[in-house]
Amino acid sequence: MVDPAIFANAYNNGTLTRPTVFVQDLLNNTRKTLRKYPINIGDDGTLGNSGITNRCFVTNGNAGLRPGKILRTKHMHAAESFNFNLTNLGLPVGHQISVYRVAAVVSNVAPSWCVLPRNGGPNLMITVQLTGCAVMVANGPNPGDIKVAHLQPNAQNHQTGVQLHNHLLGQNYLAVYGRGRYDHRDANGLEDRRVAIIGVRRNRRWKIYAQKKGTVLNDIRSVHRIYPP
Repeated sequence: MVDPAIFANAYNNGTLTRPTVFVQDLLNNTRKTLRKYPINIGDDGTLGNSGITNRCFVTNGNAGLRPGKILRTKHMHAAESFNFNLTNLGLPVGHQISVYRVAAVVSNVAPSWCVLPRNGGPNLMITVQLTGCAVMVANGPNPGDIKVAHLQPNAQNHQTGVQLHNHLLGQNYLAVYGRGRYDHRDANGLEDRRVAIIGVRRNRRWKIYAQKKGTVLNDIRSVHRIYPP
């Protein structure tokens, strides 16, 4: 599937970026692209366990904000955004691509690991955005492979995102990114950060990035590479 036809005029006159172009930019120049476009990743859970899926649909999103090059978050600029929709239901509108998908599971069950090999399969990995969850990276089954899992706090045990993050930090993973890295609250004490996690493979090596955003304005706050550290 190609770019959604409903936006053809906007694509042709340059007021919107085509999802096909965005995906290629993300693969070729990941950090720059993550600093330019807010990304939102939805997953309705119908795809089951982690692994390769071609049921990923990329569309243009709502207006967002990005930091300036000099003053950063003190001087924000208008930005386009993009949505990733992971679903096994119907045929949603969007540019359909194949990705490695990391399924989110509650922390009191076994992680649903997604193996990212040095060779073969898609060059892109995504998981539903973090809103209190954590991701961890470990060695894969073969030299040069890695694997990634996504855990949600166990609400039944009243586990917080920070507690989950601190627990995982003591487990000797290659990398852990959790609420302790994006814990921020507004004037009313409400958590106001979410994170898009993106992995890209180039030259048989995976790099994994975190794009931190505000929950209200769809605004990029920072971009960090979380693996390799």
